[in-house]
Amino acid sequence: KKTGLLSLYIVLIWMFSSFFAFLFHLTIPDNYVRISIPPYLYLLFCFFLSIIPIIKADKNIACIELSDRTILFYKKIMIFFIVISILPAIENLKFFLTSYTGSESSALAEMYDDKMYGDGIVTSWLSTPGKIFNSIDGIFLHFLIFTPFFFLTIETFSKMFISLSFLPICNHLLFQLCTSGRGTLTMFLMVSVFFFISFYHHIPEKRKRGIKIFGLVFFSFFVFAIGVLTLSRRAATNKNVAETVVVGYYVAKGHLDFNENMWYIKKHTEGDNSFPFFKSMLGLDVPVDKNAYWNESKIGVMPNLFYTYIGDWYMDFGGFLTLSLIICLSLCLTIIFSTHRNKGLTKMFLFYIYSLVLIMGWSMFYFKPYGAVKNLLVSIFLIIIIQNYQTNKRYSK
Repeated sequence: KKTGLLSLYIVLIWMFSSFFAFLFHLTIPDNYVRISIPPYLYLLFCFFLSIIPIIKADKNIACIELSDRTILFYKKIMIFFIVISILPAIENLKFFLTSYTGSESSALAEMYDDKMYGDGIVTSWLSTPGKIFNSIDGIFLHFLIFTPFFFLTIETFSKMFISLSFLPICNHLLFQLCTSGRGTLTMFLMVSVFFFISFYHHIPEKRKRGIKIFGLVFFSFFVFAIGVLTLSRRAATNKNVAETVVVGYYVAKGHLDFNENMWYIKKHTEGDNSFPFFKSMLGLDVPVDKNAYWNESKIGVMPNLFYTYIGDWYMDFGGFLTLSLIICLSLCLTIIFSTHRNKGLTKMFLFYIYSLVLIMGWSMFYFKPYGAVKNLLVSIFLIIIIQNYQTNKRYSK
């Protein structure tokens, strides 16, 4: 029986973004003078082709079969990440509490300015071991996001252990806030809803009420942090602009800039924008600084703005090849996700990764940075190792 809630959730995210695009086009028409229907129809068609694998995958996508011994092995791996996260979590929390008070929050604007336009961020608040352990959490980011939510479905795990399994990702989120970044936290909040919908029918009933209470507190805390950070960053980049405009325009820009600018680009970046990692693996040349190499004078747009994930692929290949890529991807993933023969951990993890591309796709292609793909492959490799940890007795959840 298909629930349809996951696809509905993703569609609602895009509708929300589209609504703000429509609103801001009416509010600031002078900023967008080439808006037309064909680019929006193309964007809409590509999006609905992309979401077909999510629609076709029913609730059994979250039905994962692992052996008891594999579950224990998985737990031991997570204990390792919990232990190494304790030190950087303490150091990041201390710096966070100092930086996000009313009197010191101006430092966040200075840090953002240094990160975007200066010499980068110096993480002076982290000790040498703290930096090492913090970096390990960053490398395994998506493994550490996925795992605690899956652990919620395992009835034999204690509340204490499940709570601690969120420590590594919370540490990374605190670090992102300390470095004046909000993108990873925004992503995490959005995929948290995705996981709650995915695993809802597999979570023991006695845990659901506690999850809702904890989730509300957690969301409130990090939404507050995002608010403080947004106001601080506004001081660095948009001093005379209203808060509603700063937030709303951020959500809307992908649709507007795709229609106004990306649709009319002069030259394509040949995969350097969205797929530099795979190009380098094939032995092809990739610019060291792709945004400097593929600059506005060469392609006709600023390469580092939001154009949606479709726009990022469009920047690489143009309209026809992008549409062909999406059709092929949609067909292949529909077959993979909708089959009931494989109830493995890897399948669910890949489903999460693809869903993440769509969930964050209103802004950009989430995995276009070179390091993001490299770290993702490390997480996939670890998931495959866990899944193939053999035993005779099987555990189904």
